[in-house]
Amino acid sequence: MSLNPKSPVEVLSEKIPTVFKNRYVACLIPFMIWITFFDKANIIEQIKLRSKVEKYQELRQYYVNLIEEGKKNRAALNADLEKFAREEYYLKKNNEDVFIFEEN
Repeated sequence: MSLNPKSPVEVLSEKIPTVFKNRYVACLIPFMIWITFFDKANIIEQIKLRSKVEKYQELRQYYVNLIEEGKKNRAALNADLEKFAREEYYLKKNNEDVFIFEEN
């Protein structure tokens, strides 16, 4: 038996590795936990925001492609406006007869 029994705090202090007894590490660990989970700009929110940004970039690219296709269609329409009006709206000149054939 020893003459001076160790207190529970001393026993617990001996079990903690020396790396965690360093004051810089002791401050860094709670800071990292705070930044990771509790802060306004935590890592979880950053991951969610990054996925939203990627989704919106894909949507943007889709709409840019749709606009380009619309511009091509408009250019083709302006090139042959009379053909489009005759085919889509069945327009005709005053002295013409129009026959419409429908395929079944």
